[in-house]
Amino acid sequence: HWTKENRHHKTVFIFSDYIKSQLLYLMEFQLLTRLKKIRDHKKTQHQLLRISNVVGGNFAVFQKLRNLSE
Repeated sequence: HWTKENRHHKTVFIFSDYIKSQLLYLMEFQLLTRLKKIRDHKKTQHQLLRISNVVGGNFAVFQKLRNLSE
């Protein structure tokens, strides 16, 4: 299991290897998205939400993952 502490929320996340891989994919996807400066922002956000649904199943988890990746 993999642990990551979010300093802002002071929360400890424990992910299985599968969830870790999804988190790394989410972070990589966000970086690629920013580098490419995709025009369709809403579509991009929708794709990120779909990934976050796989990771955690709700928007709150998505926000926390975004904070970890920034």
